[in-house]
Amino acid sequence: MNAAHGHRDYRHPPERKSMHARIVRDLGMRIVAGELKPGDRLPAEATLLADYEVSRPVLREATRVLVAKGLVLSRQRAGATVRPRSEWHLLDPDVLYWLIQTQPQPVFVETLLAVRRVFEPAAAAMAARVASDEALKGIADAYAGMEAARNDPYDVVLVQANGRHSVYQHYNGSAK
Repeated sequence: MNAAHGHRDYRHPPERKSMHARIVRDLGMRIVAGELKPGDRLPAEATLLADYEVSRPVLREATRVLVAKGLVLSRQRAGATVRPRSEWHLLDPDVLYWLIQTQPQPVFVETLLAVRRVFEPAAAAMAARVASDEALKGIADAYAGMEAARNDPYDVVLVQANGRHSVYQHYNGSAK
């Protein structure tokens, strides 16, 4: 924890003390890691009650949280079934954290790039709609830099980062 700022970064979320939060974390990590696959049922209620030494209401609250995150589908008398990854709420902070923790880095980066592909075109369109002529020139210059660097992966990353920063500044009106 950074005492000066009073917060942790995304790699070290605060420890949760409640049992239902611990159950959510444990089962969520098992699902995201692929130990429990889409279509699999969560362990029987009696097994989970014994494993975690909790009451039914605590276990059911944990199940409701997993349902809210899109990880499981719960049906009366049928138990909870793991949902396909396409139905998970990938922008949920816990699900995203579990992905970071359980996926090999290349797989996580590919997932993150897919999310970017969804949001960045809309953000760029919004920036272009409200941008001044000077801001549009800055955006065009950033794009030209990305095009010029496209054959060198290191340059591409640097130019993309610089270009996004430039677009962000122009969109917020903070460019000098």
